[in-house]
Amino acid sequence: MIRYLFFLLVLAACGSKPEVPENILPPAKMEAITWDMIRADGLLSHTIPADTITPAYDKRIQLYQEVFRMHGINQTDFKRSFIFYKNRPDLLKVVFTDMVKKAEKLPEVKKDTARAKPVI
Repeated sequence: MIRYLFFLLVLAACGSKPEVPENILPPAKMEAITWDMIRADGLLSHTIPADTITPAYDKRIQLYQEVFRMHGINQTDFKRSFIFYKNRPDLLKVVFTDMVKKAEKLPEVKKDTARAKPVI
């Protein structure tokens, strides 16, 4: 009987998905939003010169707000979810692992094509 209960306990532990509260963004949505925020940062780094701090900060806030709008959330929703995932590294790892997999599928940019060739 004890072996049977132990087996059921192990089965229940392996089969249960980690619970995400209703007011927290699900992992797939959190991954999509974070991915778009990273893309917004990439866009910003290529459009605003590095020596201008304030316009870059203002533009970053503006781009993040646009990402939130596209996904139908607001900054408070994202912060609440980010804090939850930060305190649950097991779930945060899933979010970032999915982003890494997505990034690995992107075509590589040839770094040497962007550099000037030496004249010598």
